[in-house]
Amino acid sequence: MNLLQDKGRDSLIVKLVDSAVERYGSAADRRVAGLRKKFPEASPAELVEHLTTEYTRVTVGSGAGIGATAAIPGVGTAASLALSAGEVVSFIELTVRYVLTVAAIYGDLPANSEGRRALVVGVMLGESGVRAAQRTVGSSEKGWARQLGARLPSSRGGSSLGRTFITRFAVRKSAGIVGRALPFGVGAVLGGAANYAAGGAVVKGVRAAFGQAPRTWEPKAP
Repeated sequence: MNLLQDKGRDSLIVKLVDSAVERYGSAADRRVAGLRKKFPEASPAELVEHLTTEYTRVTVGSGAGIGATAAIPGVGTAASLALSAGEVVSFIELTVRYVLTVAAIYGDLPANSEGRRALVVGVMLGESGVRAAQRTVGSSEKGWARQLGARLPSSRGGSSLGRTFITRFAVRKSAGIVGRALPFGVGAVLGGAANYAAGGAVVKGVRAAFGQAPRTWEPKAP
């Protein structure tokens, strides 16, 4: 099944996002605790930078690797297209995990699944997501993530973001899938470039959602 062109695409993409939000939302604080234990001297800003570097490396690498299969004898275009469908799932999983972990570092992780979903979708849309989220929270300033949970108007704002997300995400990833199916290694270049663009939009969305990363950790409540 083609995740981006099938008639059930909309509901499937939403289910993928919702599933990842449920799984990683509850684990985000634990992941941050693990990172702080692994890097005890790291500031919040340094951990965010570490996560961003890791996220960019993994997402770009997966696109280039799948594109390279089109140049391997006996594998070719069909396999590249099939692998790309799996990569859509991987991209969503990696992105949700990244966004929610960063939110936990900032102390801005929404308390409920609806807020987390709206945050993830807003970030994944890049600049258009920023504008939609800012309209939802009624603010044009950076750092809209902190206001999202309190001002999200039930499912209305989330649905608006969701519809925009499905359309933009499908177009963006479809272009990358076609590029990765090209033979002779060209797909590796285009696949990596497509994922770099998609991942780069997410990173920009994170910076707009949360603003400048804090340099010190907030003291724990007594």
